Amino acid sequence: MRRRIAIALTGAVWFCSAARADSLDDVLARMDAAAKQFQSYSASVKRVDYVKVVDSYDDSAGFIRLKRAKNGVVGIMDITAGPDHTITHFDGPIVERYLPKANTIEQYNAKKSAATMDQMLLLGFAVTRDEIKRDYDVKLVGAETVNGAETTHIALTPKSSEALKYVKTIDLWIDANGHAIRQKGTEPGGNYHLATFSDLKVNPSIPASEFELNAPKGVKVAKEN
Repeated sequence: MRRRIAIALTGAVWFCSAARADSLDDVLARMDAAAKQFQSYSASVKRVDYVKVVDSYDDSAGFIRLKRAKNGVVGIMDITAGPDHTITHFDGPIVERYLPKANTIEQYNAKKSAATMDQMLLLGFAVTRDEIKRDYDVKLVGAETVNGAETTHIALTPKSSEALKYVKTIDLWIDANGHAIRQKGTEPGGNYHLATFSDLKVNPSIPASEFELNAPKGVKVAKEN
């Protein structure tokens, strides 16, 4: 009996050690494989937006859908529950943020401001290892559990001085399948945006109509420089 307990404990210790022994190369290899297999993705999302100057937290929730397209990645994130209803639409490098209360769409080219908070959403789903290493300095933080799932926490620092104006660091929690189930973008002033994903569906069949913004006629469009 004691021998069985000892064997069981040894196995448990080995398993935990193996999980903690995940190297940065291991994590990036998983992310690379997931990105290359990526065709579509959907998940529920919970967000926490922190504003440092007033020490306030806003909780919100909704869903996100992404799919590979000819001009890059098409996606939509609809945050319905929270202080402000916001719909973010991705179409390759073009990002549109629709604010129903203001009847306004903010539109900008993500390539001009790589590593913005919206562009961050593609990390961990559709960005390869080479692309990550090209744009970021990457550091291994360690093994952590997120909503009961074993993950490896990594931290990314943008290499571009332009990107650093928007984002100081991006933290990703990568699961065993190479997907980010939690992301945190921290701005230079200390504000941060934390997104946690659940009900993940990888490569589901999603109609093209599910990626349309569907803003009403007459909505104001503000193009960012």
